[in-house]
Parts: sequence; structure tokens; C-alpha cells
Amino acid sequence: MPDRVFRVNRHGDNLDFKGTEEDHQQGLRREDVIGSNLRQWLEPEMAEKILAAIARALDTGTLQTLEYQVPKAWEPNQGELRDYEARLVVCGENEVLAIERDITERKRSEAALRQSEERNCALLHAIPDLMFRIRRDGTYLDARADQSSDLAIPPQDMIGRTVYEMLPPEVARQRMHYLDLALQTGATQLFEYQFPVRGEMRDYEARMVVSGTDEVLAIMRDITDRKRSERQLQASMTRQAELYQQLQALNANLEQQVEDRTAQLQRNMQEIQALSTLKDEFLHAVSHDIRTPIMGMRLVLQNLQNKATDLVSIPRTVLDRMIQSLDRQLAMLNSLLEAHSSDLQGMRLQPEWGQLDQWVQAIAIDLEPILQHYQATLNRQIATELPPVWGDPAQIRRVFENLITNALQHNPPGLQITLQATVKDDFIHCQVQDNGVGMAPEDCASMFDRYVRGTRARRSTGIGLGLYLCKQIITAHGGTIGAISQPGAGATFWFTLPVVTAASEAAGAAKEFSASQPISPA
Repeated sequence: MPDRVFRVNRHGDNLDFKGTEEDHQQGLRREDVIGSNLRQWLEPEMAEKILAAIARALDTGTLQTLEYQVPKAWEPNQGELRDYEARLVVCGENEVLAIERDITERKRSEAALRQSEERNCALLHAIPDLMFRIRRDGTYLDARADQSSDLAIPPQDMIGRTVYEMLPPEVARQRMHYLDLALQTGATQLFEYQFPVRGEMRDYEARMVVSGTDEVLAIMRDITDRKRSERQLQASMTRQAELYQQLQALNANLEQQVEDRTAQLQRNMQEIQALSTLKDEFLHAVSHDIRTPIMGMRLVLQNLQNKATDLVSIPRTVLDRMIQSLDRQLAMLNSLLEAHSSDLQGMRLQPEWGQLDQWVQAIAIDLEPILQHYQATLNRQIATELPPVWGDPAQIRRVFENLITNALQHNPPGLQITLQATVKDDFIHCQVQDNGVGMAPEDCASMFDRYVRGTRARRSTGIGLGLYLCKQIITAHGGTIGAISQPGAGATFWFTLPVVTAASEAAGAAKEFSASQPISPA
């Protein structure tokens, strides 16, 4: 036994003793206790209380039980007041067996349990709701109400009767449904219902909480006032919604008028903006496209002006080239005006069969004055046996002129420009290569966009429309265009044109074709 055991006579003399494990560890020996008296170990009042219990056990022959508190003799917590229970059993003519057990933890647990019960009771009584204990079969086991008037039926009349006996059928079925659901799931069930009390229909909120193996605690709260407020609020919101709808109906016509006029104003603004942009692009295109041939004619005229004689003779070939150049300028202006007047519906191409080397040769002759001015060399490496090209000679000429003059304007004098063309995959791949200052690779991807100029053009005039025009023209012919360059390593501009084998079917169907996207005069 883990308890202390004493054999004591009527006078309190210890005749035998068995200590606890703790006593043994602390050095308390059996012989230290045998022969001593209770009065030596206990306070006088406690000793007399135990002696009286020993006398009762010996006189009556019955078990005597008593509880008392004694300070703890050993560490830890030496001197702490501990609770003990002693059971006294007659074991001889004039002696008893005293079994002493430490019940401190049990007493503390009992005290905590009493305190918890008292707190729970206080909380329970503080709740104003109706409470019922209901068995699985619907029998009322208990009922509590803050006021007896809260219940339509007195509690004593409900105990032992079932839900079906006390409630209207629909309410009873609803309550039993949630009761079964709570017992099945173990989760609290919440629902609302209405019940007549003294002739008035009242609203209740019910909570079903499992309170035992086969029963639930039903907590009913009167929510009549809250539901009335909710219904009043809902009615108020409905009235407000009706008023709002009426207001919307009154303002609908005005709002529609405002929206229509706003949309019209926005369209007008967009049209004005588009017209302004169109005007700017048109002017820029005109200035860009006529600048190059005018510069060539100006150089020729300046050379003639520098002669010493008053009468200047002009070779017929020079005069012919100048007239041809003016004709091209007039044709170009006419096409730009046509595109402008048609609201940028697209620049119509006038394709024909032609040899690329012949077109390039004519370009080289016309650009000779400009090449001489820039001290540049143009190397034409385009074979005469290339397949025929299906395209607009004037527009392809613009591409070559723009690429060549672009190279001249953005490089120092003395530039070497090489024109090459090869056939690959039913396309003629053309290159305009120079040995100039080059440009950053990141500029190559964006320089064909509208108004974009490379970093090498910081000191030049113009707005960067030439390369954009080149892209539009090549795209209209069904080809692609690009650039390859590195700083200090020159630049190579390339583009592709379809040859006869790729364009014969389209050529047979029409003599003219437009770009897949409108070609802006810009």
C-alpha cells in the first residue's frame, strides 16, 4: 500500500508503523515511530480529535473516517498545509489499524469542480433564454425559464411529455428534424420558428446542442423584436428601392440624352484628332519624299551656276533626268493627295513585270549627283539573270532611294554602299549594305516604326518616316524588311520581293493590288 499505516492503541501509542516511499527516502525509520505517542507528532487539538475517533472505533466496532490538515514534513514545499484522510479499523482488543492517505489533490479537484459548477450555474441562471432537455424520442426531461410567463405551458406540465404532444405538428416536425441532426453530427443546429404565446404569434431562434449520449439541450431565444425590426427595415428598403426606381425612370431620358451627346462629342474629338494627325503625317510625307530629288536637282543647278559664262548649256541627258525627276515628284504628290482625299484607305500599287537590275540601274543614275556630293561609292552587284519581279517600280524605287539616302545622311562622307540581290524560296532577297558607323542592335527592331530614328541620327534633321514608308511598301508587295548592324561595323538593310513563281496566280487575277494594311502617306 502506498499509504502510511499505524497500529495504535486507545491511548495513542504507536505499536507498529509502515511509512510511505517518501518517508523512507527522508530517513524516517519504523523504530523511530514505534513506542512514540500521537501527541508527540500532532498539534494537541488534532491529536485529541484522532484519539476520539479511535475510541469511537473501539467502542462501536465500526469503521471511522476523518479528515484533517497537517503541514508537510519534507521538501519540496515543506510546511505546505496538506489534506489527509484517516480510516480507523479495529484490529485487536484495544487497538486499531490507522490508514492515512494524502488527499490534497483530490480536495483541490473537488474545490475546483465546485467552483466550476457554481460558475456554470451562475451563467446558466444569467441566460434569459428558454432551455429544455429533450431526449432522442422527443420527451421533455427538464425545462427552465427566466420567468414563468415565458412559457406558454407550465414546466411541470411538459416534463415527461413529447414534443408532438406540446407543439403544433409543423413546429414539432421541425424541432425533431434538427434534434436528430444534432445527435447524428454532433454539431450545433440553429433554426427559427414561430409559436403562439397568449394569442400572439412570436418568433424564436432555437439552438440544439448535444448534452448527453441520447439527449440535447434546446436553447430558445425570443427574437420577435429583432424580426420586427428586420421586417420594418426590409419594408423601408423596399420603399426606398421603389423611390429610386421612380427617380431612375424620371432621369432615364435625361441620362440617355447626356450619354448620346457625350458619345457624339467624343466621336467629334476623335475625328478632329485623327484629322490633325492625318494632316501632320501628310505634310511630313510630302516634305520627306520630295526632299531627295530636289536636293539632286539643286546640286546640278549649283554646278551649272558655278560656271564662269553667263550662258550655261545643259546636256540633254541631264535635262531629261531633271524632267523625269519632276514627273516622279508630281506622280508622288498626286498619289499622296489621292490617299489623303480617300481618308487613308490605302495606297494602291500599280504592279508590272520587271527586272530588278534595270530598276536599280535607273536609281543609280538619278542618285549620282547626291552620291558625288557625299563622296560616296555605290557598288551594284545585282545579276541580270534574276527572275522577273511583280511589283510597282515607282514604290520599289522609293524603297531603294530611302535606304540609300538614309545611309548617306547618317554617315560621314566617303561611304561605300553595296547593293546585292539573291533568290531564295520564291523571293528575291535584296540588301543595301554600308561600311558606316553602324548602330545598336536594339535600334534595328524599332527603326521601321513611325517617327523612330536610331541613336546615330541625333545630329540629323528629319522625323524618321523614310524607313516606315519602306516597311509599308514592302509589306504591300508581300515581302518583309529588316536591318542588321553593330556599332562601328556598318549596317545592312534587307527586304524581300516575290518572284514570278510566287506571284503568277495573283498576277493573272488582277493588274493592281492594295496593301494588306492601308499605306499611309506618312
